[in-house]
Formats: sequence, structure tokens, C-alpha cells
Amino acid sequence: VPVNVSGLSSGVSATSAGGYHSCALITSGGGVQGWGENNAGQLGDGSTANRKVPVSVSSLSGISAISAGRMHSCALTTGGGVKCWGSNFYGQLGDGTTATRKVPVDVSGLTSGVSAISAGGFHTCALTTGGGVKCWGLNLYGQLGDGTWTNSKTAVNVSGLSSGVSSTSAGLYQTCAIITSGGGVKCWGKDDDGELGNGTNTDSNVPQNVLGFGTCPGTCGDFVCNAMHGEDEDSCPNDCLVGCGDAVCNPYFENPYSCPSDCAVLNCSGAIPLSSGVAYNGTTIGGNSNVPYYSCVGYIESGPEKVFTITTGSVRTITATLSNLGGVDLDVNILNACSADSCAAYGDSIATYSNAPAGTYYIVVDGYQGVSGTFTLTVTY
Repeated sequence: VPVNVSGLSSGVSATSAGGYHSCALITSGGGVQGWGENNAGQLGDGSTANRKVPVSVSSLSGISAISAGRMHSCALTTGGGVKCWGSNFYGQLGDGTTATRKVPVDVSGLTSGVSAISAGGFHTCALTTGGGVKCWGLNLYGQLGDGTWTNSKTAVNVSGLSSGVSSTSAGLYQTCAIITSGGGVKCWGKDDDGELGNGTNTDSNVPQNVLGFGTCPGTCGDFVCNAMHGEDEDSCPNDCLVGCGDAVCNPYFENPYSCPSDCAVLNCSGAIPLSSGVAYNGTTIGGNSNVPYYSCVGYIESGPEKVFTITTGSVRTITATLSNLGGVDLDVNILNACSADSCAAYGDSIATYSNAPAGTYYIVVDGYQGVSGTFTLTVTY
């Protein structure tokens, strides 16, 4: 359970826990105190003695933010400068050396112009006031994001992130940033366990888009679900929405054969009006157009359709009958709307829809697998 930190029952504005040490930002004066492991000087009190109670970081005031790493610590001054102390084996203090520092030193080139800091395992990153990201220290897994695998003792620019970033966070061997426009997330560095969130397990020395965050790139709407550019069902439904029966024919995943309810053709614009009991004679169904059409049966009719329409003024029983087929296999369908999921009745030569509510209906005659033939259609209602 939580215990009180000695001497810090009040007057603290921020804390940060590192590998085996912790730091606190003191409200009054902007000083910093640290406690815990100190074998590399990460408490900043000028010694390497572990401390069971907080000690003040040497000569540090006017601090606005702190961040504790694995064996080092950093602070952001109110003037936008960065100071670090502790282990510097990989250059994570950013002072141009690899010398351990028991007291704070300035990060080279970052005495101003920084708005946030984050200390990782063995590297450190800063967010500039211009929205850019700079990192320094260990780069074994590409966690500095500068396109190399080389450690750096001074701050280097993260590739492609010179502006447009709202926050950054350094992990053990990876780093992430939130993009201001659209709220997207980019990560870089170690990816053995999917830390980068881009659907791979490949380390990257440049930022990668984390899937599922942010707005779609310019390719949204091209009917290609581009996961590597952050498109998914939420951010780009036009390209990535999957679901037969959702009334959206998604060309990337669905087609008229795999999902007829969404993708089959049904054109009612030229529907022929019919009166009850009046036969429609002599219409020829054309040959196979190689365009899938809708049918009430559980497969797609591939011959062109002929569409008729009726309107009833009250509850009726609708019967559609085909005759004079001459041995040709034609089917008749009754639909209660001009859509692929509105089948009311079906039959090889006769279809009946009992107790049909008042409204407009469509009678569809189609030829199985593109057969041609004449027919007589009579609809009673």
C-alpha cells in the first residue's frame, strides 16, 4: 500500500519514477528532490550514495518539469532549457560526453526552446516549442529516430518530426509521439513485442504510424485499406469497413459473388408499371452480360433482369406468374423495396406474397446463368 515519502507530505507539483529511483518537483522555487538508488549519481546530490529519504538535487531551481530514466534524470527549466544527470554511458545526458555526472549539466544545444522532456531507459527526448522532437543517447534499436542505428551524445532531430508534435514519451528502448493534426500516434525503436503498434515486429529507426489513431491520409477513399498508413475500420470506413449485409459494397473485401446483398446490381429506374391481372407478353431477357444481378435465391443470377412495379392501396395477396416460357429457366421475385435485402417472395415460375401491406413493390424476372427467352408475366393483387 502507499506510504508517505518522508518530508514530502505537501509542496510537490510533479513526480517521476525511474528505474530504481524517484524524483519530485518542489512547488516553491522549482527545486528537485530525489531518493533511491544512486550508483550513477542519478539523484544529483553530488554523491553516489543511495538515499532512503529525499535529498535536494544540487544547484537546481526554476524547474518546470522533471523526468526520471533508468539510471539518469532530467529537468526542464522555466526558460526552456534541459539539464540532466546520472549515468551517461550511451550519451543519454546529451552533454557531448559519456562521463557520468553526479550533478546536473546542460544538454548541448538545448539551453532554450524546449517545452517538454522524457527520459527513457538509456536515451532522452525533448519536444521543442516549435513542435519538433529531438533525442539523444542509446540508439541500438533506432529509438532516437534519426534514421541511423548510431548512439548520439548530443541531441539529433527525429526524422520527419521537425514540427507538428504535441507530446512525446521515451520508453525503455522505444519512443512515441502524438501528432497535433488529427491526433495520430507515431513510434520508433524496438519492436520485438509489437511496441511500435504498426502490425509488425520489426525495429525501426524512423517513426512509424500506430494503427487505429488519427485521421486518414490522402488515400482514404481509394478502396484500399492501407494499414501501414494508419487506416482501419474507425479512421477510414470507406476503405476498411467489413461486413456483408451492411448495405455497403466494399470493393476491397466484398464483391457481388461473395456478398450479393451488398454488391449485386438492382436497377429499378426503368421499372415497368403493371396493373392487376394484365399480362405482359413477349419480353425477351437478354444474354449473359457477365454482370452479377440480384435474386432472392441464395446465389447470384448472372443474366440481366427485367423489373416491373406495382402499387397497392391496401393489404393484398400478390401473386406473380410466369407462363409461355418455352422450356427456358426464368425466375420471378417479389421485392418490397428496390434493394438487395428486401426479398418478399420467390419462385421458379410463380411467387406469392400473402398479406402484403399497402405500398410499392417490384417484380423481378431474371434468367439463370444468362439464358434468353420470351415470357408472359401476370401479376394479380
